[in-house]
Amino acid sequence: MKKILIIITIAFGTIGGCGGDSDECGISLFCDLTRCSDVTDFKILDITNGPNAQEANSFWNCTNDLNEEYELSIFADKTGESTEMDINGPFLWSQCGCRSIRIKDLDNFGLGQIRNIQGSSDEGISTHILSLDATIGTRTATCDLVLLVQ
Repeated sequence: MKKILIIITIAFGTIGGCGGDSDECGISLFCDLTRCSDVTDFKILDITNGPNAQEANSFWNCTNDLNEEYELSIFADKTGESTEMDINGPFLWSQCGCRSIRIKDLDNFGLGQIRNIQGSSDEGISTHILSLDATIGTRTATCDLVLLVQ
């Protein structure tokens, strides 16, 4: 089993390019505005769990700083799924910083942001900060990569 450290913070924003001057995250207080050129060792696609939900090859098993466990999947087609209690289902994502993504539910309602993402699927461990608009809370989580048997 590989482990990945992912830091997820949820705030308003959309996925766009990796530009630090982008306003796509909305509330910049929560957005990592680091330019991609400043962080050459990281790509959002390095933490994805397959091309889409139907072809998932893995998922992240996460535990936050309140010792709550949840599953998180981020797919290359800019969709995702989570059992985290405030997300609890499918979502859409867009990049709003080199280590940040904005998430929305399927009705395009902003849920928050995942930021300060660290790690990769290759390393098998990740950390993230998850900030959700609904709870106005921020949680740090550590995630282990769970590979699915095809």
